[in-house]
Amino acid sequence: MKIGQFCETYPPMIDGVGKVMLAYCKTQIKAGHESFYIAPSNPRYSDYEAPVPAVLYHGIPIPSQPYSAGFPNISPVFLHKLYKMQLDIVHAHGPFLAGRAARAVARKQGIPLVSTFHSKYYDDFYRITHSKALSNLAVKYIISFCLSGRIPPPVITRPSFPRKREPANWRRVAMSGGTLSLPCLLR
Repeated sequence: MKIGQFCETYPPMIDGVGKVMLAYCKTQIKAGHESFYIAPSNPRYSDYEAPVPAVLYHGIPIPSQPYSAGFPNISPVFLHKLYKMQLDIVHAHGPFLAGRAARAVARKQGIPLVSTFHSKYYDDFYRITHSKALSNLAVKYIISFCLSGRIPPPVITRPSFPRKREPANWRRVAMSGGTLSLPCLLR
């Protein structure tokens, strides 16, 4: 099976999500599959060679951060290479630009899209913005991403980390049908 794993970070500067995705790629390769790490390049580490096959799109350094940002859906060379690979399944490890590229590939090629979100997004956005309204808006965006890319229809999974309380609207989200892994508090 040919698997495309999509996230926003590329080695050697990877966060927890990148580490998980790298581990998925390695595990899938050991199991006999072709697994590709798909992310923005990091110009600061242009000589770095990933320990798994990588498909990179142009990345731009983020000021005062060790990461880079990229725009995969506007790179014709990257998109041509990606579509030519004929992936069997894509896995979006986040709802942002790389996740949107994964969804575009799934839709164009009629293949399954798996979405896994590894963060407590409400808490992350609140920590940065100090705004409940903006944090709720961000979570709504993330849920809309999950529900808009349903190929096949989503399957709801509960987060594996402990939580202090069950979100009040968990059942409403779960009843919407579809793959939705949301390890975040929905408020």
